[in-house]
Amino acid sequence: MGKPNRANAHGYTLIEVLTVIMVLAIIIGSGWALSTGYVTYLQKARDTERQSDVEGLARYFEQYYRVNASVSGPTYPTTTQVNSSLTSLIDPSDISITRAPDQSSNSVSVAADTNAARPSFDQYIYQPITSAGAICSAAPCVRFVFYYRSETTGDVVTVESRRQQ
Repeated sequence: MGKPNRANAHGYTLIEVLTVIMVLAIIIGSGWALSTGYVTYLQKARDTERQSDVEGLARYFEQYYRVNASVSGPTYPTTTQVNSSLTSLIDPSDISITRAPDQSSNSVSVAADTNAARPSFDQYIYQPITSAGAICSAAPCVRFVFYYRSETTGDVVTVESRRQQ
């Protein structure tokens, strides 16, 4: 009796099975790492878009302030103006800044009270403020704060008006 002929053997050796398992583990591990990195990349890109949108909105509201300072006295847009005619405050070619990432409609909400700064990832909150510190529904609004939520950190980010009267 000699050694069994490999051609007649059935099954795989332990080395072959371990090699296949190791190759699969490497493929699955690298795929997971790549997908995690890609998700983080997308989140950072959306956060950059949020920041750009809110800073763009703030620039338009600063422009509104400058125009009104010479016409009827300095004021930022009121809650009523933003709720009823936000699109009239923004250049039509730039209207996409009113939409959060992956949203097809206006994402700007007006704060109902001074404690309402809890935006979702799909929302920008505008909070005009009177000289007494209340929500400004009638001019003059002496300052404002925009809020949005960072997708990468979960933190609420604020962008304030230049004038903090």
